[in-house]
Amino acid sequence: MILLDTDHISVLQWEGEAAERLRRRMADSTDEWLGITSITLEEQTRAAISRLGQSKTTHSQVKYYALLYSLFRFFSDWRVAPFDEAAATMFDELRVCRPACPLGWPEYTLESTNLDMMLPFPNRWTINCGKRRTPAGSA
Repeated sequence: MILLDTDHISVLQWEGEAAERLRRRMADSTDEWLGITSITLEEQTRAAISRLGQSKTTHSQVKYYALLYSLFRFFSDWRVAPFDEAAATMFDELRVCRPACPLGWPEYTLESTNLDMMLPFPNRWTINCGKRRTPAGSA
């Protein structure tokens, strides 16, 4: 499973050398599951809606509605990993060790979405300060 972060998606949305490199790496991947998290959807949509809310005139809103529309079209082709109850629980576990971890808040939510999907038996694993999961009792 490969989950792209919001920063990766931003690179793909802007044309250029970095986007082409990322597209090549994605095409070369043998991983069958390539996607994003629902957190990325939220962050990208929130940014567009924020700009829309700052618009002073109806005509200045047109480009932001176009942006919102293009986001929905862009994301319609992606697999989306949910931020569900299991991810929320894991997020809370990661939050407990926040002072000991270099991860920022967006990375915590990405990790909590990502970890359960990568491991076959999540209830047998515990958080080791958000950096990796280890079998229960061996942390």
